[in-house]
Amino acid sequence: MLTQQAALPLSYELFASDALVFSHFDFTRLTLQKADKTGPFVRIQFDGFPYLGLWTKGPGAAFVCIEPWQGVASPVGPAQELRDKEGMLTLAPSQMFDTSYTMEIG
Repeated sequence: MLTQQAALPLSYELFASDALVFSHFDFTRLTLQKADKTGPFVRIQFDGFPYLGLWTKGPGAAFVCIEPWQGVASPVGPAQELRDKEGMLTLAPSQMFDTSYTMEIG
């Protein structure tokens, strides 16, 4: 589990199996920056999101996706009912749900 002020060194090998999906974390902000904290950065603030996905396409890809998520993909195996899916949010008729995140580039 990542916590406030923890560092996760990024490498293509880290994503070899697939995206990194975090749940039950105790942080709501993530900064992508060189280890020595110099140069440009991207900071995402994502209060209210229960999941966070990080991924890239592999060696040679010049990007890392930072995606706050409300739910996750279904597990491999038999199909399940949509209502039983992990992270599913159910709203009553006329009920509204609103969320957002912010991004700072510097």
